[in-house]
Amino acid sequence: MKIQFIGDIHGKENWKTLLNMKCDKFIFTGNYVDSAIQVRETYIDEEGDPRSILTWKQDKSDMQIYNNMRDLIQFKEDHSEDVSLLLGNHDVSYFRGTKVAPGFRQSMSLWLKVLFENNAHLFDIAYQHYEILATHAGVTNKWHEKHYYTLLDIEGDDLAETLNSAWNSRYSTILEEISSERGGTSLFGGPLWAGKEETTKDALYGFKQVVGHTSVECIETVTLNKETSITYIDCLFKDKTFIVDC
Repeated sequence: MKIQFIGDIHGKENWKTLLNMKCDKFIFTGNYVDSAIQVRETYIDEEGDPRSILTWKQDKSDMQIYNNMRDLIQFKEDHSEDVSLLLGNHDVSYFRGTKVAPGFRQSMSLWLKVLFENNAHLFDIAYQHYEILATHAGVTNKWHEKHYYTLLDIEGDDLAETLNSAWNSRYSTILEEISSERGGTSLFGGPLWAGKEETTKDALYGFKQVVGHTSVECIETVTLNKETSITYIDCLFKDKTFIVDC
């Protein structure tokens, strides 16, 4: 079986032309919204001296973001058994209606909240095929150990099903924990927010993880041991996706 993993979209439409329809499964790792680029802006300070700062500037219109999301949802509906849409930290911000991730678009927060809520049944937190585990940001040993007994209480035949069930339960907030690496206060980042420094050193033992969340110039795999690795695929902006033949 061939599985194609597609990293963070952030409003980009190139996912449509990069799909390899010879693959059996298509796994999107989240962050479909909040398109922005960093630009350097120059200003004059109080003393009349020129200064410059890096700021985020939106590079897609609200309607482009919305229509791209509609196209993605339609693709899922047309190929329901073969497509998994995983949620990212930016997407969950709209489910919650709260600005947490950078680039949050207040101007379309209600539109996206309704769109996500009306199609909530199409989205998951994780996908698993044997030892291959895909989430938005990754699962670490420390986060898993912290919530071990909570996860035991949640119904699921494998880890992905358990994480998906957690999202639809009163325990959903454990998935959204943010460590100091990403500006949060939790000891360890959850599957929606774990930072690359965390996952590179502490990827969950026994899994070959595939994640987005942290932009990379090309597909990057870190191998911890024979049974444990993590592959970072947030490089759709470079027209790159990741295909596994298993």
